Amino acid sequence: MGCFVTQTNMGTVGNECFLKRNMEDLIENFVPESTEINEITETLELSKDFIKRLRIKQLLPQIRDVSTTTPAEEEISDQGSDTGTDDSLDHFDFGLIINKLPKLSELSITYGVRNCGMNFEWS
Repeated sequence: MGCFVTQTNMGTVGNECFLKRNMEDLIENFVPESTEINEITETLELSKDFIKRLRIKQLLPQIRDVSTTTPAEEEISDQGSDTGTDDSLDHFDFGLIINKLPKLSELSITYGVRNCGMNFEWS
């Protein structure tokens, strides 16, 4: 469902649509441990009263340098994420924004990556 703009609500709905899509883009392009969270928190502060729904179509994983990771380190990392003791952030933490969006009534999240490209490898 997109943003429906009519002559009477053009300014309000247009602004809401822009703010919603901007926040969606920031979240969808967020790379844990690489992207600064400041841009999202600053944008959130400005747009919090206008965002009613978010449709997140992808969540990017943390970028790991596979060439420097030993199999033992990878196994330890996998165990930490399985048991919940791993402190690293695998994907965007929605706890950072949910409580700060008072008008949010709908949240749709697709847990995956779009347009992986030819160089995609499961790690």
